[in-house]
Amino acid sequence: MACHRFRKTIAMLLAVTAFAASAGQISDKTLDQQCPAFSSWEKAQHKPVSTKRVTKPTDPALRKQLLGMFKIDQDARDALIKAGIQKPDPKLAKRMLEVDAANLKKLKPIIASHGFPTPSMVGKDGVDAAFILVQHADSDPVFQAKVLPQLVSLRKQGAVSGQDFAMLTDRVLRAQHKRQRYGTQFFNKHTHGVMVPEPMQDPAHVDA
Repeated sequence: MACHRFRKTIAMLLAVTAFAASAGQISDKTLDQQCPAFSSWEKAQHKPVSTKRVTKPTDPALRKQLLGMFKIDQDARDALIKAGIQKPDPKLAKRMLEVDAANLKKLKPIIASHGFPTPSMVGKDGVDAAFILVQHADSDPVFQAKVLPQLVSLRKQGAVSGQDFAMLTDRVLRAQHKRQRYGTQFFNKHTHGVMVPEPMQDPAHVDA
């Protein structure tokens, strides 16, 4: 079971890294050509994340803690990627899993006590950090599923992006062995060297 989790975690890291790299190379013009309905949907329905700055978060200590956890999270992943993700270093991969476990141990009581943090509490960067930490809590899919409903109201307020909400929704669904809804989760199909989406509920209408 441990080996299976290790392979799955590395595969997910490969998928996210490769997908992010390819996505970064896609221009808005190209995206419009490939998905012409996206621009109109975004303008009509997409509620952007609030850009209102919170000069003094009401819980600066919590913000500092979340940002510190996030930095450790990113440092562990950056080290693994820098060493070469085609042949992941087992020690660095193990370190990444240990960091995720340690962060999860700290994050669960934070969410239990405060709920998912808001921008007024911890600032936008604190919210972003909290989201990434939840995303990387794959060892506890039940916890991720419990956090998801809290993002619904935050999404309506513009405190959490639609992209983040979609990503966690799909992550929770896949952990429950269900088909993803928004098509955000990919895996690396080595036989063709391309990113392939995980099974979707309705691939023909996923854009809508």
